[in-house]
Amino acid sequence: MDYPSVINQFNVYNAGNRLIGLTGEVSLPEINSKTTTVNGAGILGDIEEPVIGQMESMKITIPFLTITKGYFELCDQLNAVSLTLRGGIQTMDTETAAAKMQQMRVVVRGKMASFTPGKVKGAEQMGSSVTLELLYFMVELEGEKMVEVDKLNSIFAVNGKDMLAPIRNMC
Repeated sequence: MDYPSVINQFNVYNAGNRLIGLTGEVSLPEINSKTTTVNGAGILGDIEEPVIGQMESMKITIPFLTITKGYFELCDQLNAVSLTLRGGIQTMDTETAAAKMQQMRVVVRGKMASFTPGKVKGAEQMGSSVTLELLYFMVELEGEKMVEVDKLNSIFAVNGKDMLAPIRNMC
């Protein structure tokens, strides 16, 4: 069995071009289902029922050490941004303690919601960032899709199971 221990390395690509000038950390978006309150006869109080496939706003913030041309490419609200994070998850074999690598890929598509150019101070990083409102989010491990949320095409799949297939066939 492989014990995952650390992200060994990763890079971020915008439409296939590697973005440089990023900091060493990108926080992936929080995925929250919309809920509705269910109550009535035979129910002891309120239940916050997740509405399958209906998601709240998803955002990702891409931090930069300084502003770059790649930074400003993410700020164009007329065009959606398509970013791919490719990395290697370092694992340890629990039997032999041998190190192994597992391929990870994260794909996001969205539009600029906000940007922070940062500060200018000699011998310091600027702390620049771009926040994207996501329309698409996908995580893949070893070539297998683990989660996919595609808001415009009514796709919500987890671990290979398409949660919205039945409803897409009804509508």
